[in-house]
Amino acid sequence: MNSDFHMSNPQKLWQNQPTEGFTMSADKLRRKAQQCDRKARRAAFVSAAIALFLFLFFGWGFLSFPRFQTFDLGPLGEWSTRLGLGLLSLWGLYSGYKTYKVFWPGPAAADADLKTTLQSYRQQLEKRHDYSQNIWLRSGLIFCFLGIAMIVVPVLIRDLVISPRLLTNVAPIFVLLVLWLAIFIPQRKRRQRKLQQEIDQLRTFEKGI
Repeated sequence: MNSDFHMSNPQKLWQNQPTEGFTMSADKLRRKAQQCDRKARRAAFVSAAIALFLFLFFGWGFLSFPRFQTFDLGPLGEWSTRLGLGLLSLWGLYSGYKTYKVFWPGPAAADADLKTTLQSYRQQLEKRHDYSQNIWLRSGLIFCFLGIAMIVVPVLIRDLVISPRLLTNVAPIFVLLVLWLAIFIPQRKRRQRKLQQEIDQLRTFEKGI
């Protein structure tokens, strides 16, 4: 009897869960899931556009190098730089593909019941949480940094040989990298906490259905 009452009153069930400060009706859950899908599609499109730009930009550098080169790096430096550009080009394509696979939502039936909607929503959030938790490998950021290193290291070696004062030429790259890490790492941790909190709340509700 109590179970039948909960099934016919999902809002009461949600509100009676022990999760602190979390109440939501069935209709609001569906709207929230649909809004999440729309945001995911936008993120997937933006990621695909950025990936295509990176692929073409670094791909052009790989094909054009060393024609646009303005300083001598030596044979090894030239090959390292060219391979670094090629690696960054492939990384752009790979990261865009992986982001698309994670964020693009699966087909959702318009008449799906509450439990199906809830499971689909939770699984989508779990995919994003797993991607964020393992982003260095999943998005290929390791290969991005490797490509950058293959480009920057020959310049560092050249500057050290000629004059250490020339190292200021690559200083802006390291400054930008440090700033990016200072912003990226805290944002990633906040995103993970928020996703995990919502996943836990959905699991609590799901157990009661």
